[in-house]
Amino acid sequence: MDKKEVSIKHYCQEAKKRLSSGFWSDYRERRQNLSKVAATEGLEAQKEMNREKIALTHQIYDRDKYNEEEAFYRRVCDIIESEDVVLNPIMMLADKNKLQTLSQKSKQSYLLELSGKYQDMCKRYEREKRESKECDNNGFFPE
Repeated sequence: MDKKEVSIKHYCQEAKKRLSSGFWSDYRERRQNLSKVAATEGLEAQKEMNREKIALTHQIYDRDKYNEEEAFYRRVCDIIESEDVVLNPIMMLADKNKLQTLSQKSKQSYLLELSGKYQDMCKRYEREKRESKECDNNGFFPE
């Protein structure tokens, strides 16, 4: 069996798992909720839907990148939810070994990119927190 056949077989298995686990019905509910939250928050619903669509594409087709982003997001959540005062969250997220090997210019680029990712994840955290409150208020997820 060549690599292409293995890849197709793998994608089929993953698709079957998504169908049997109720992934798509959960995703549909999440999109509907996102649309409602976007409307109440004054955000552009189409822009939010496109961002969600891109995230779904990464989740399905680029599993490694998705897992990497989710691990980074969990680290950002830990920093935000920490009761400690965090003065420099970017350096907490930075790979110390990588920083030691980079030139000064490369360090600046790396830290700037990391800063942008951190800001995006903070926005995601706030958005998900709002969505969670919206779900609780509308009874989407009963206790």
